[in-house]
Amino acid sequence: MQYNSTKTHLTFPEYGRHIQEMIQFARTIENAEERQAYSEEIIRLMHFIDSQDKSNFDAEDKLWKHFFTIAEFDIDVMPPNGVRPTREDIEKAPPRMEYPQKDPNYRHYGLNVERLLEKAVAMEDDSKRDTFVNIIGSYMKMAYKNWNKEHYVNDEIIKNDIALISKGKIVMDEETSLDYLSTSTPRINYKKAKKKPNNNNKKSGSGKYRKR
Repeated sequence: MQYNSTKTHLTFPEYGRHIQEMIQFARTIENAEERQAYSEEIIRLMHFIDSQDKSNFDAEDKLWKHFFTIAEFDIDVMPPNGVRPTREDIEKAPPRMEYPQKDPNYRHYGLNVERLLEKAVAMEDDSKRDTFVNIIGSYMKMAYKNWNKEHYVNDEIIKNDIALISKGKIVMDEETSLDYLSTSTPRINYKKAKKKPNNNNKKSGSGKYRKR
């Protein structure tokens, strides 16, 4: 088991250690399209963690600057505006978000998981909510593995924790796989995801869950 005293310095503590590790992993993805897609999913997670000015274009620009800063400006991906941030672009440290001080009940998942699940419950678009819950679950699974590398974790453990953290408002299907973020090939393009019909004939393996 790893302890904070032995881990690397967090560039932006407000995003949590797992976001930083995901960005470092993104740097190792050789396929340009896969690296770009994976990086965009990380930005989406950072977007939900940062609750300030969510719909503001400047906020997205700030997230990409934070992303490149964490990556030490050594990653070949392209922000939506077509301009890669450089060290010279960031002349002073960006303003910090308020960093939550209260310890969560599931601290091994990081400080932001409870907030992310709360946002998922509040989302009205079924397709986006399903995808987001899948991403959160996969994020939690990867965080659990990093927290305790000696202990095997299966999807059932994560799904049970999601149900507990959300107070039963999110119950994921047994067939849903939580390996979405554990490989270099993201299987869902969030931006292009189409809204699925609200019926009982959805394919298994998607990020759907029963909202109570």
